[in-house]
Amino acid sequence: MLSDTAGVIYDEKRIWVTIDWGKAPKGIKSDGRISFNWTSSIIADSHRWDHNKMTDEEKEEFRNGIFCYVGLSIFNPAAPSPESVKGFVESNGYISIEAEHFTRKRDIKNGEWDVIEGLGRSGNSVTILPPTLPVIDPEGEIVSVSPRIEYDIYTFTKGTASLQLNCVPSYPMNKDYDQRIAVALNDEPPQIISAEKGITVMDPYTNSRKAVMENLMTISGKLTIKKAGEHTLKLWMVDPGIVIDKIILDFGGVKDSYLGPPESFSNRNH
Repeated sequence: MLSDTAGVIYDEKRIWVTIDWGKAPKGIKSDGRISFNWTSSIIADSHRWDHNKMTDEEKEEFRNGIFCYVGLSIFNPAAPSPESVKGFVESNGYISIEAEHFTRKRDIKNGEWDVIEGLGRSGNSVTILPPTLPVIDPEGEIVSVSPRIEYDIYTFTKGTASLQLNCVPSYPMNKDYDQRIAVALNDEPPQIISAEKGITVMDPYTNSRKAVMENLMTISGKLTIKKAGEHTLKLWMVDPGIVIDKIILDFGGVKDSYLGPPESFSNRNH
């Protein structure tokens, strides 16, 4: 549905497009397009087409406005219903989660995952407190001895997904610490991922300065999604001092942006 379907445009006009989901075709990806037809008393130059390179036929089409199209893709899966879905739902090829919106956590006697309000680029953040906890041996029993935080998710895609943790820029607590975290999907063994150092001979702190300017440090890895449906994303502390702002699972749909994709749908958004 369009906010305007007829009228006169002198310079420019914004037309809003909405979808009647009751009539929309069911499917994970349905491609379509909207055509705009217009008439004009002149043949104007266009920033989208080089008028001088048009054929006579194309110039006539442009004058009569019969080849302006806007493509769109509709994500309208038949199941599950929004009311029954569990966790954050994949849409448009990604899952995006504000880190403070965890599903559950498991603390240990001397430390816990906690929310830091107002810290981060897009809301609050989570970190381990106190930051003086000892490093967890990455070769040891991480599952049983490290504090864990979990996020329920729902995927329509299977295969390899890129995991990115958007973090507040930080340095290791001291020379004996690193910037590592353990991640796993469901009951898979945890894998260790760490912040990219980006150290060069000419300027060992270039990436660090860039991270501070953008208020962003990333920790990246890969996860294998064996089947579509419900999953649990798990994160364990390895080194204290990491502050997580946003979690992004990219199945190939994430576009370049400063803050990353908006948070995905979940029942907590109702």
